[in-house]
Amino acid sequence: ALALLCVMVVMISVATGRANACSFAEPTPHEVDPSSTDTVPPSPPTDVVVDVSRRVGEQRNGCGTTSNSCGDQGRLHFMFEPGTDDAATKLGLRLVIVEGEVPTELEDYVGQAYLVDDGEFWIRVDFDAITEYDFMASWIVVDDAGNESPASEPFEVVWDGCTKGVVGDDCQEPGCGASILPAAHLGVYAVSPFFLLVARRLRRRPSVPR
Repeated sequence: ALALLCVMVVMISVATGRANACSFAEPTPHEVDPSSTDTVPPSPPTDVVVDVSRRVGEQRNGCGTTSNSCGDQGRLHFMFEPGTDDAATKLGLRLVIVEGEVPTELEDYVGQAYLVDDGEFWIRVDFDAITEYDFMASWIVVDDAGNESPASEPFEVVWDGCTKGVVGDDCQEPGCGASILPAAHLGVYAVSPFFLLVARRLRRRPSVPR
């Protein structure tokens, strides 16, 4: 009965794993309009918060594995009140390192502004390299005429030691894969009572003398 239950869970695990398509959109470089006559700089973003995290692309479970199509990845998720500019139609963000060394994979964000149209900005980074992140930074807003805002208040970019599972926001213990499925696989939890009922009935079935 337990073997049957495991087979059923693995089948659902595979099905739900395939549904986790990778939909991460890479940032778009901000382009300056040389014909613009605007000379007023935009305001800087405020209340900047950054989530420095990483996620495994495959996770061992009690009866098998689950995976996503993005693979192992690190991620910087910036949240803030956007800077404003009355004349600009597009605004970009450029990273400034205030203290510490610039990670190699972030050099492009220091030398180039990238489009932002709301209060969030995402950067995908290396799964292993993110564990070494520990620096202070600021954002500068660039309008479509090339005017730059003052730098935002500095914020810390440091990995907090959390490695998330394939889905969900729970931190995984190093080398641990004992859970049957991450909590976000709601389909498993929806049908698991049925499987448990089947397993109990099979266990209670009287044996036939041979």
